[in-house]
Amino acid sequence: MVQQTQIMAQQPQGQQTISVMGLSEVRDWNTILTRQLRTGELRAYRSRPNPFRPDLRSERLAQYHRGIPVYGADVNRQTSNGVTTAVFGTLFNGIHLDTTPILPLRAARAVFDKLAGPGFNLADTPMLWILPLSDDYKLAYRGRLTDMRTIFIDAGSGDVLFEFSLISDQTIGQGASRRGDLRKMSTQAQGGAFRTRDLARPAQLRTLDMEFDAERFYWRSWEVYSGNAPTSIQDLAADADNRWTDATVVDTHTALGWTYDYLVTQFDWAGIDGVDGPIDAFIHPFNAQAVMGQHSRCEPEVETKECNILNFLVKFVDNAAYFSPGYATSTGIMVFGEPFYLPEPLTSVDIVAHEMAHGVTF
Repeated sequence: MVQQTQIMAQQPQGQQTISVMGLSEVRDWNTILTRQLRTGELRAYRSRPNPFRPDLRSERLAQYHRGIPVYGADVNRQTSNGVTTAVFGTLFNGIHLDTTPILPLRAARAVFDKLAGPGFNLADTPMLWILPLSDDYKLAYRGRLTDMRTIFIDAGSGDVLFEFSLISDQTIGQGASRRGDLRKMSTQAQGGAFRTRDLARPAQLRTLDMEFDAERFYWRSWEVYSGNAPTSIQDLAADADNRWTDATVVDTHTALGWTYDYLVTQFDWAGIDGVDGPIDAFIHPFNAQAVMGQHSRCEPEVETKECNILNFLVKFVDNAAYFSPGYATSTGIMVFGEPFYLPEPLTSVDIVAHEMAHGVTF
């Protein structure tokens, strides 16, 4: 199946991440966005109501520089009854480029034809884009090839600046749920094992196994939530032969996929954010009985680092929860607890769907 895999690693200079929900900041940003829409620096390319909350509307804005789109820039403005309530996204500042290409379109086509190689060719007409790099901006032609690659070349020299492929390795495993039924598992072969990263759907679905390590869960949940250390291969549940026996992994991972399918087929809603942003779910967060025992020794009037962590952890002893986005490109995170006094974890399909619905309607 397909996934966009970018090869640029460094964050471009001039990149501005926006994530505001406070009344004053939202008002300020709404003024900025409205002004830039008037000047043409931003253009609305999608506006749609939330099918679950008709009073909510999500508007997506693209950034332009002198009529040329800026790659990687995207702003989501959310409104309730016409009043802006949140702004998330990425913009690029300090662009001072001449938008007249030195390389003519015909020459750009020739470069892409050469890059395509035997048996492949351009899939569409090359388009001019502003491409943010780690230390500069470049005027570039974007060409999409029939071998599923998208390539950006310098509109002056014809040199390749950036490329990515839509081809990725998706595998299908099988696992037994807590109810005993066998379910298909959309996984990815990576690092010598099969991992719970679902690439079969447009939104990447990731089931993150903390293996009952309380300290690991505490730090990784905050790091992933805030964007300081995004999801890595080490976070994903793993299986050697793609025949999954951990029912909690199976139940959660398949329920994420089923809920995604339900939202898109019944409501034409793509994932949590409506535009197929990645979805992260934490399982096996900690040993609940051990955490409760440790927490019972904390003195309410004495503040320690250990007890502060335990105060956070006990919130998930008998709970499943959704946390709204902590940074611009996030869709939030979900955590599914495992109460020691109940016969099974909180990972049934109705609970998983309930938490995802919080993300859709937050």
